[in-house]
Amino acid sequence: MTARTSNGTRQKGGPETWQGRVVVITGASRGIGAALARRVVGLGARVGLVARGEEDLARIMTTLPSGTAVAETADVTDAAALGSALNRIAEALGPIDVLVNNAGVGHYAPVLDTSAEDLDRLWRVNVVGAHYAVRAVVPAMVERGRGVVVNVASIAGRIGAPMEGAYSATKFAIVGMSESLQAELDGTGVRVCLVDPGPVDTGFFDARGVPYSRTRPKAIPAERVADAIVEAVDGGRDEVFVPRWLRAAVVAKTAFPSLYRASSRIDRKLQDPTQAEVPNAREPWRKTSFWMGRGDYEPQPRLDGDHRCDVVVMGGGFTGLWTAIHLKEADPGLAVTVLEGEVAGFGASGRNGGFAMTMVGRNIHDLLRKVGPERARATHLAMRETLGEIEEFCAKEGIDAHITNPGLLTVSNGPEQDVRIRHDLEAAARLGLDDFHELSGREVRELVHSDQLRCGHLEDDSLLVDPAALSRGLRDAALRRGVRVCEMTPVTHLQETADGVEAETPFGTVHADRAVIATNAYAHALPELRRYVFTVFAHIVVTEPLTDEQWGRIGWDRRMGIEDKRIMPHFHRPTPDGRILWGGRDAPVARRGPDARRERTPRVYQRLEETFRWTFPQLSDVAITAGWAGPVCGTVNCFATAGWLGKRQRIAYSVGYAGHGVGPSQLSAKILRDMLLDRRTDLLELPMVTKRPVPLPPVALRWPFLHGAQRFLQRADDLGREADLATRSLLRALQ
Repeated sequence: MTARTSNGTRQKGGPETWQGRVVVITGASRGIGAALARRVVGLGARVGLVARGEEDLARIMTTLPSGTAVAETADVTDAAALGSALNRIAEALGPIDVLVNNAGVGHYAPVLDTSAEDLDRLWRVNVVGAHYAVRAVVPAMVERGRGVVVNVASIAGRIGAPMEGAYSATKFAIVGMSESLQAELDGTGVRVCLVDPGPVDTGFFDARGVPYSRTRPKAIPAERVADAIVEAVDGGRDEVFVPRWLRAAVVAKTAFPSLYRASSRIDRKLQDPTQAEVPNAREPWRKTSFWMGRGDYEPQPRLDGDHRCDVVVMGGGFTGLWTAIHLKEADPGLAVTVLEGEVAGFGASGRNGGFAMTMVGRNIHDLLRKVGPERARATHLAMRETLGEIEEFCAKEGIDAHITNPGLLTVSNGPEQDVRIRHDLEAAARLGLDDFHELSGREVRELVHSDQLRCGHLEDDSLLVDPAALSRGLRDAALRRGVRVCEMTPVTHLQETADGVEAETPFGTVHADRAVIATNAYAHALPELRRYVFTVFAHIVVTEPLTDEQWGRIGWDRRMGIEDKRIMPHFHRPTPDGRILWGGRDAPVARRGPDARRERTPRVYQRLEETFRWTFPQLSDVAITAGWAGPVCGTVNCFATAGWLGKRQRIAYSVGYAGHGVGPSQLSAKILRDMLLDRRTDLLELPMVTKRPVPLPPVALRWPFLHGAQRFLQRADDLGREADLATRSLLRALQ
């Protein structure tokens, strides 16, 4: 029997084949799993969906007819939880007829750069999870004398390729397990089918990054793989390749191995610019940014067993480390523990441009408009004081973060940006601030030799720092004060208890009176905060070191930081070793929070280089040598926010710096200190505390809203005065 698909082609798998069947799919919330769920439900089957993401499962359930599906949240690496979920599905829908092992994670890196933690995660999800599912479901199939197991492997399980060693190993294992099962279950009435797709359009392939950007094959739609699975089940196939010609590729690779190896060599000229000039590449965290690759660093030991303290801080970046330091300085008797999933500065703290500015909100005009003159002035003055404290603390502690205080030059390079410069100056004057100085086009171009600069203002107080060195220095300062810092210790679960909080990790549980969430963009993992924050990825490139003659071509003698007045601004600065750091412009939205696949977007790096060449055509002989990206935690109103989770005031948080957290994180840490110590101070009257965050739209509308806003602002910035009237009118309302 055949059925027609949405495009009119004829497919195997009609109602007589699938009507009433119970199909269980792991990894069902997106990609192949979601496409297959929709496909078999359309053929009359009932489906049990298993995945880790509760929101993703809820979303896919809304696309299926009522009564046709049951969703269970479970981690396939937890045998007990998975077994319970599968039992509940069988109780709700009936005996399981088809098991589709689709759950999996990707990892694209050289074998030598793959950590033990990465390998363990890959093996447990891709292989062990499939084994758990088979062990839970197949015995009942054998007892009934019928059933089908579909193991979704990959062409990577038949043909190994550069940058895929660890991932390929897990898929080779799935192939081997499937072939063994086929022999073991022969004659029982239970069939095992292996599906080997090429690169599927699910986001996995993007994780490969720039080395593949010029040779990347066209991704296969997930729906095509779903159709192939249906055909394989109906046709009794032992193994299917998607597309079919991949079978010939496997045969050719086996027959001509030397030819295959020659065709698979990586062109070193295409290597990812984010990996350039980074020493000690076997420490993966060193590759997250230019800054993180500089200098020696020895991480602290991970947590070893259960532990009790007064305050547990989650996050070893600026907010978490400053909070720990402020707490110990206020009360040296407090027992404070910092848990960091990677190393200090791994997130935004070690990847930013190194600008410690007074900025809270989008700019001083935006601050005044949103909180009024009294609080705007108080906030700005508090930030000026904060920058002085950072500089003084580092000098006292001997932290060599290459701190300078050359001020901040904000420039316009378009007529619409002239208006924003004027708004800032008018706001500063209204607030009685004396640290903003208006500059004409001539004065700006005397400071920095670029014909693209039209006018600007110079702010007196703004630090430039090496952010990774500052993160590491703060960690050491915290250790000297008796703070326990556990690196490589991710928190897997946080909960309130009758007498405090518990932070669970793979290596033990920390019991504390109170907790601090200082993970910024990574706080997206918490549903209570996810409704207020979103993640974008800021990108940065750096040049090779400039010669004195090259620096002379562009002036920039003051070596201050520079931002322009785009809605999504560029920022530039000299580095301590004489390079130019150039960042900003595009900021792609990450749908599900921090996602390493978003760090390898060649188009964004290319657009950054375009604006660098446009601004400084006289530096055509200066090469871009490295680039990276990092997760930025944003809020709708561009304000960082501090507060409590729950009514018992056990768990405090501060998140949402919108890319300007180097300075404000120190101020937020003082706010968190006062909150945790039950102090009533003027700091708790600042807008980071009193101005509540604006909720994001409901989950179903969130991604279209954020993605649409990002594309709108990006296009408006690119077009400038050439934007249509409606766009210009909306931008005027925003500014």
